[in-house]
Amino acid sequence: RGDIRPDKPWPRGEIGESPLRWQPYHFSQKFGHPGDVHQADSGLAGVSDNFFVFEASHAASKPTHFLFTHVLAPEDGVATLHFGAKAEKSEYRSSPGFGLPRRQQAWVNGEEVLSFTRGQNIWNVADLHKKGFQFDLGQGSTGREAGPEVIQATVRLKKGWNRILLKIVQPKGTPVATYAALWASETPPPTDPHVPRVRWFREPHPFVYDITPFKQRRFGWYRFKAPPGLQALQIRARAKRVEAWIDGSTVPVREGTIQFASPRTGSSQVALRLEQEPGAYAGAAIPDPISFVCRQGEIPLGDWSRFGLGTYSGVGVYGKTVTLEKAHLRGQVLLELGDARTVAEVFVNDRKAGVRMAPPFRFDVSHLVREGENRIQIKVANTLANHMSTYPTRWVLEGQTVSGLLGPVRLRFLSKVELTALPQTGNR
Repeated sequence: RGDIRPDKPWPRGEIGESPLRWQPYHFSQKFGHPGDVHQADSGLAGVSDNFFVFEASHAASKPTHFLFTHVLAPEDGVATLHFGAKAEKSEYRSSPGFGLPRRQQAWVNGEEVLSFTRGQNIWNVADLHKKGFQFDLGQGSTGREAGPEVIQATVRLKKGWNRILLKIVQPKGTPVATYAALWASETPPPTDPHVPRVRWFREPHPFVYDITPFKQRRFGWYRFKAPPGLQALQIRARAKRVEAWIDGSTVPVREGTIQFASPRTGSSQVALRLEQEPGAYAGAAIPDPISFVCRQGEIPLGDWSRFGLGTYSGVGVYGKTVTLEKAHLRGQVLLELGDARTVAEVFVNDRKAGVRMAPPFRFDVSHLVREGENRIQIKVANTLANHMSTYPTRWVLEGQTVSGLLGPVRLRFLSKVELTALPQTGNR
């Protein structure tokens, strides 16, 4: 019933013989736990509701996990606590799936609201219903099975912050996956298999979760590269205030937008300082991707991820003007791109030289070049792997997101050589 704080250990004797220190547990309110708990679905790793995931432990006793947070309720009222109780079957050969907790308990503002032990031979469903627990037993269930698929408890919330404490007892040697979330009704939000998002936190959701609700101010720093040719960037942040620096210089932020009078030539280093709203830490403070408005800029040879384009799937256009003399045109002229990821198309003086989808990225441009200035344009397209890396998927392989014109790029001038074969004379 006492105060729970992440920087304050639980005293000896409350839940064990020694004081316990809290450790942060991280998951994404968009994508849940970033592991094998996700299910395969048409290339997406269809996001699982089970964002509490604990690996198998072979300790002598059953591992016990305590988790806490605070929930902000807009007014006094009743909500439903949904506690996951459905086994997570993996569709991946490399993962055997996840089991269920042996025991699940929950407290709201110090009062126990839910307690369930799995594996009992018989449990009195009617008595549990009287305590406010609702179980989805499945059609034809007698109440003698190992347990329900859904555990729910009706809880009363006061206006303001409410403390939530969970206890999860894990079977020895078994990985466990489950979830716990409050919802305004007994009917949970619908699941959409085509949207890879955790359903409990899709906007708008009725509650705010925060482990440090009584902090006066919260700040977070975010740093990233912006692509070349940056004209403007737009940020939707869950923050009371946003400050920004571009390449070390302060820039104004007006209604979530940073605007420049003229495009910035090269890649820019961006730093943001957010005074975060309650419950909006780390990536949760920026719920949508930051969008960039870019014009023509300059980018050196190399992987696009080094220049703020790590999640970009599309086409990049490289251009250069070279001056050739008459002596350069006496023989064959080859343009060699070195390495390109993944498809390259070349134009010389606005005339197409060809397309290459694999090495060698070599083009004969002898018939396209001329004495004087020559305009070379190289279009490079990568794959969808970069875009797909922004959500859970098993179809982005190591090295697959390397993109762009890697080089080295060379013009080679081949001169004609005449060889004359003379008859052999004399004896050996």
